[in-house]
Amino acid sequence: MLSKVAAAGVVLIGLLLATSSGKEKPLPSLRANPSPYYPTSLYPNSTSVETPHGFIQYALFGPEEGEKIVFVHGYSCPSPIFELLSKSLAEDGYRVLTYDLWGRGYSDSPASTYNEGLYMAQLEFLIQQVGWSDTTFNVVGLSLGGAISTSYTSFRPNLVKRLILVGPAGLMSQKDVPVYTKIFDYPLLVKLWLSPIFQPLAIKALSSWASAHKGTVSAESKEAEDFAVKIALMATDQITKHSGYFRALINTAKDYPLIGLDDRYKKVGQSKTPVYALWGDADITVPFRHSQTLLQYIPQAKLFVYEGGGHNILMTNPEKAHQDILTILENRA
Repeated sequence: MLSKVAAAGVVLIGLLLATSSGKEKPLPSLRANPSPYYPTSLYPNSTSVETPHGFIQYALFGPEEGEKIVFVHGYSCPSPIFELLSKSLAEDGYRVLTYDLWGRGYSDSPASTYNEGLYMAQLEFLIQQVGWSDTTFNVVGLSLGGAISTSYTSFRPNLVKRLILVGPAGLMSQKDVPVYTKIFDYPLLVKLWLSPIFQPLAIKALSSWASAHKGTVSAESKEAEDFAVKIALMATDQITKHSGYFRALINTAKDYPLIGLDDRYKKVGQSKTPVYALWGDADITVPFRHSQTLLQYIPQAKLFVYEGGGHNILMTNPEKAHQDILTILENRA
């Protein structure tokens, strides 16, 4: 017999998955054209599960008896952004769940509205899938994943043991949003942008954007430097190999509240959930000044500042992030 929490989850999943248009099929992921920079064997026990929206790729690894952590990645780069961090924590004895958001990596790109409900339903589905709906777990969310994690926590505070955010979206102002996203309001321009003719331009734009948002700090080690190169190549590879990648990016920019998620942050602040934020003070993707808004909305939050760090601190400072998160998980923060 389902517990009340599990039953509520099933109802929520049913309601949210019902948003699928049914008129178009999901666009296949890297499963149809794998990336050498992101092999399916990257994570132990990597697998996929089918839903009405298409397949979701996830991996569950680390000791079964270990404290649980789910990682939610950001806007453009799939779950390998957490490779060094998640594997280190698994070696430390934690039970780790990673997954690819819709339209990234090996998860399909559904014909749907890419709003708060779609992304929360995906996470809710996976929590049910791996059998975590009757226990507590830690949530680590990066950028867009930070917004998704905050939204999830605001509705599921009884399940989230700790919320750990890394440069989280959702609190930005309109001036922080790139001007080019305004074209997403015009369907014809969106169709042109999705055309293969514009792929070289898109690759150049993505590379330029990533370079401009690195911050001023250098990689902490040769391993971190090599990792950053691999992640950049993998992110670019999605443009040519994941048929639904642009659909996901464009519709997320159009439909998801990258700004205006204040109420969810305030709701988390009214709960007793411990919250921590890792943030580069040179981050211009999700500007560091918004960390003060987060502290205002969530009085119990504790801030870890990465001096000179950009939006890519998990690439430039993976070992520091590992040690900081261990400090949090071991209640030493």
